[in-house]
Amino acid sequence: PGVKLEFSAGTKLKVNKGASLYAVGTSRGPIIFTAREPTPGYWDGILFYTSNSIYNKLDYVTVEYGIKNIDTWSYDNQPARINVKNSILRFASEEALYIEDISVKIDSFENNILTKNGKSISLPFHLVGKLGVGNSFEENIDSRIYVRPSTLLKSQTWYNYSNTSYFFSGTSSYDVNAALTLKSGTKLIFNTGSGLRVTKGGSLTAIGTSSKPILFTGQEESPGYWKGINFYTSGSLKNKLDHVVIEYGIKNIDTWSYAATPARLNIKNSILRYASDVAVYIEDPSVKIDLFKNNIITLNEKTISIPFNLVGKIGLGNNFTGNLLDNNQIFIRSTTANKPQTWLDLGVDYFFESSSTYTVNSGFSIKKGAKLIFSTSSELKIGDKGYLNAVGTESDPIIFTGQEPTPGYWSGIQFYTSGSQSNLLDHVEVKYGGGGGSDSEGNITSWCYAANPAKFTIKNSLISDSSSFGVNKESASCDITLSNIIYRNNELGNTNF
Repeated sequence: PGVKLEFSAGTKLKVNKGASLYAVGTSRGPIIFTAREPTPGYWDGILFYTSNSIYNKLDYVTVEYGIKNIDTWSYDNQPARINVKNSILRFASEEALYIEDISVKIDSFENNILTKNGKSISLPFHLVGKLGVGNSFEENIDSRIYVRPSTLLKSQTWYNYSNTSYFFSGTSSYDVNAALTLKSGTKLIFNTGSGLRVTKGGSLTAIGTSSKPILFTGQEESPGYWKGINFYTSGSLKNKLDHVVIEYGIKNIDTWSYAATPARLNIKNSILRYASDVAVYIEDPSVKIDLFKNNIITLNEKTISIPFNLVGKIGLGNNFTGNLLDNNQIFIRSTTANKPQTWLDLGVDYFFESSSTYTVNSGFSIKKGAKLIFSTSSELKIGDKGYLNAVGTESDPIIFTGQEPTPGYWSGIQFYTSGSQSNLLDHVEVKYGGGGGSDSEGNITSWCYAANPAKFTIKNSLISDSSSFGVNKESASCDITLSNIIYRNNELGNTNF
């Protein structure tokens, strides 16, 4: 304690394999490593060069005026080891601390002050979680924690240090192959082309608060500047985003999923904005959405793109307004719905963007006020194991319509051998369909066999602007009940029985 080491220009203290540096001072008697002249970069600093000794300890030391105040050089079979706490690293011309390789062993790094350096610290992604509590990274020329590309292989927690952020300096994806937990208030900044990819075996838990949200952003405030967060076959229940802000990605949240290795999401109370493509992209029907509610999706090119079978996972309290070109719809891609779902009136339209058939093989319920818009040639098909229950009100009807107000623009609704008692359309409007050819010759078409008769009821509804019939009954075995229907502008007639 109290020893002062002064270094002349260009010198370096190099701790080699088989050697160690043990410098343990006290709060009243710190050990000082300094330069003969108080000039940043005057000497080279301390280099732990493949020294793996547990006696490498710096406690209550001050290291100042180096190029890199503390540097490391390490290999898998010859790792360097450091233990730094209660210390001051200052006036480095480059980094105060440079961790060269993922093989470096960091026993402890806590309660240190890194100040007035060119940069505070640079280390591989895999080792960021070794930064402990109580560190300060303020008043450097660049106080960000530079995170270089590597793969995260061990579970870790990242802390929120005041007045600094984690900067992903690489230009490619950073793979998370273990549990990554972020504390509230943490700020992550991404370089162009970089992204966070949560793979099988990995998870991302980012739980902020309303006053201390967790921020994922680009180095520049430009839509599409970075890739975004990709949940890539990560099916962990630990995947939770709560009170986070994600902005300026290509896809702010992306997924990649297979039936055998599904991705999993849980997102609430969050803001997704300024995506150049889409705020949320659900890539495959196998994605598991545990929760999606109370989120704000705004100022993006598109809001969300999702397979048909998962739309019912979009919960209450989401706001999809204020996106570019008024693209506030929920974009729905064609799949088969094999599990029951209920769609809510979310304040924006549901847009069936695929020019193909959307098949329902389960319960499908739609709440009052919802509006479903169909692209050209698209069709809603209720299979023999499914049903459609759409009950609106006089003031809040449910609307099924084409993207353009043109008769025959979409194929319409087809009840294909669905004989469920739950098939009910009440206070609905079905418009601009009937363009599907022989399989769908009406806004609403029944397709029946004696062994599998379709059965449905329509009442208190408007059926209009079909390029063929309003309601088309394909077979005598169909069981159709119609009451209090308004027909308008159906080219081949209101009904065909």
